[in-house]
Amino acid sequence: MNDKKIAARFAAFVWYLNQDAGKPAAPREAGRLARENWEAFLPYADGKLRRLVSRRDPVRRHMAIV
Repeated sequence: MNDKKIAARFAAFVWYLNQDAGKPAAPREAGRLARENWEAFLPYADGKLRRLVSRRDPVRRHMAIV
């Protein structure tokens, strides 16, 4: 799975979890909805969010070594 898809799925997952503040979605349900609808979140998958979930992020590599 590429970084952009991972970031889009993460954005979808977080959005579904926080969709209704009074009655949050269950993590399992949010995960299912994110897997099915991640394409709608591609515009949010660039920049900092993409670097955050990227396995090739230099900060993560540095932290893994420490």
